Amino acid sequence: MPDAEAEKVPAAYLAHLAALGPALPDVARRLATEVSLHDALLRGVERKKGRLELLFRAGNQQTGYFDAMLEYEGAEIADAEALVLQNALGRQDVELLSDEFDSHESGWSHTLLFWGPSRGTYQEVAVTFSAVSLRLFPAPGRFEERS
Repeated sequence: MPDAEAEKVPAAYLAHLAALGPALPDVARRLATEVSLHDALLRGVERKKGRLELLFRAGNQQTGYFDAMLEYEGAEIADAEALVLQNALGRQDVELLSDEFDSHESGWSHTLLFWGPSRGTYQEVAVTFSAVSLRLFPAPGRFEERS
């Protein structure tokens, strides 16, 4: 994608979220405008019937690091995409490049795009859900464990 087109993507995505209306989960708006998961590392995955929890380590040296816990209710994910999450879990060379929310026939979807340089591939995971929450916790650094 040429740079001129790439520069238009964030504004187009915000316009798309606005068009989805007030029913759009607040978490989607926060992740689009306040909390960036770009280059985040997947630190935790817990999958139970109808529920999915994803823990990301995000941030940077300038603003500091944080853990972001996303909890999805009414969650559905394809087995092949659950395997993508398991393969990314705990790896320092697999990062979340982008994430996008959209409407879905059963509620909402959150699409996560991972990049793993050692594999040289992009891998996409789509979570459909009825509700989502976000909790943030300070973290000591990109790779350090929280005490």
